[in-house]
Amino acid sequence: KAAELYEKLDAQRSKQLQEEAAKVQKFEAVREKVLKDLEKKSAAPSSAAEAPKAQKLFQAFFKKEEAIVEKEVAEIKKEDQVRAKVLESVEKRKAEAQKAAAE
Repeated sequence: KAAELYEKLDAQRSKQLQEEAAKVQKFEAVREKVLKDLEKKSAAPSSAAEAPKAQKLFQAFFKKEEAIVEKEVAEIKKEDQVRAKVLESVEKRKAEAQKAAAE
């Protein structure tokens, strides 16, 4: 029964990860488009000192968002590792129980 619950949880988590991946891809596409638009609109060289104020704001915003996404990805990986260990443990116990029942 525990194995079924963990498998169900794993399926839900996989779906959630796919949704998160879609969000990240959409965010990256929007980010790239905005940065390209800003670079096209700025006629002056895009050095940090000469960059328009809006471009600086967007760059700062995207850097912040990127850091948040990286942190979330790290947390997700950690959760996946824990879940994999639990599933492995459940499968091991299940195999041991079947072996004991066979004897």
